[in-house]
Amino acid sequence: FRAFLTKSSVLGSFTGGIVAGSLTAISIMVFNAIGAKVAIALTSWENHRTDTEYEDALIAKTFMFEFVNSYVSLFYIAFLKGHVTLFGVQDECKGESGCLQELMVQLGTVFLIQMFIGQTKEVLIPIIIR
Repeated sequence: FRAFLTKSSVLGSFTGGIVAGSLTAISIMVFNAIGAKVAIALTSWENHRTDTEYEDALIAKTFMFEFVNSYVSLFYIAFLKGHVTLFGVQDECKGESGCLQELMVQLGTVFLIQMFIGQTKEVLIPIIIR
């Protein structure tokens, strides 16, 4: 998302970064939900002897998936961007601060979007259910 949106002349670099960060935050939340269902299915197929073994395996799978899913975009911006070519496009950092500005926008946008959606679910769903 980011390579197209930040180079777009219509959106501009900062706005494109916010849009890309928002799309990233939404995709993180969607894939975390999918990953949780897959982790439950995989752990159930393992046929553990005790509930404790089952829960430990489920926690490990869920943690590893959510950790990688949540932080891979930040890792890419911080360490790989500017050094790799993806799909024939050299993705490079702009400005004096390199990728720090982009990393700051990505982290802030992902944090705020996830916080907003989480708070909305926590407050509005009980109101709607009543």
